[in-house]
Amino acid sequence: MVAVESRATAATDGFLVCGACPRECRIVPGAVGFCGALQHGHCALERTHHGAPFSLRVTRIEASGLRRFRPGSTWTAVESPGSGLEGTTGHPHRIESEFPWMSAEQAVFLSRSWGCAGVYLDEDDPVFSAREGLDILTSARAAGMETALCTTGFLAPHIRERLFAQACAVSLHLLSDSPLFYRRRYAARFEPIRETVTWLRNHPTVHLEVTVPLIPEESDRFLRLVTWLREVFGASTPLSLVVDDTVRERASLQRALDASRALGMTDVAPGLA
Repeated sequence: MVAVESRATAATDGFLVCGACPRECRIVPGAVGFCGALQHGHCALERTHHGAPFSLRVTRIEASGLRRFRPGSTWTAVESPGSGLEGTTGHPHRIESEFPWMSAEQAVFLSRSWGCAGVYLDEDDPVFSAREGLDILTSARAAGMETALCTTGFLAPHIRERLFAQACAVSLHLLSDSPLFYRRRYAARFEPIRETVTWLRNHPTVHLEVTVPLIPEESDRFLRLVTWLREVFGASTPLSLVVDDTVRERASLQRALDASRALGMTDVAPGLA
């Protein structure tokens, strides 16, 4: 479960500190955190989302950003209504699930009955990852299935340790190696992402692939990021580049592929948008 700590403030009412992600939002009664997933309810943090916390779909593993891990195999993607780095800036989640509620064990049972090789967490919602997501990965491992997750790396240390301990493979989605970029674009600190990168470098038994969404107006940022990835993980790390499917973006993609190879990356390919 998400670590939550109650603290008193100078005002009459107290606030709660959410431990689901590195932001550690201090949420006053009646308010919601940055990601919009939790609100300060009756002396506890409660979900703003109503209905099933996740849904399931059957897909190829390549859709997760993992093209070198069990290529061609069929997996169950577990999707949540979360928002990852891009919080809803104080507004509740707008996605309402039409799927029935099910337990982690039931989700894994369905995945096995569908003949899937494993399950992967397709969303990077810190609240979901710390709760149902972790339970699903743990149940899948106990059932002898393989597990994977997609993440931006913006994880609290205690969540990271528990999640990655249950993951056979990680698809890491990175945008930059610049603290200023994450601060301006997402109001987020870069240090937790750097710590995730360090963890993955120090645990080579977890299969790693990196996906980089291209931002055309920031080519210099992209070149610095690829250079950093080569230095940290090595030139053979699978790297997928993602763009919108337009003529202009496809031209940008080819230039980025050529630039990545020129920088020494040996396993670069277009990814699925």
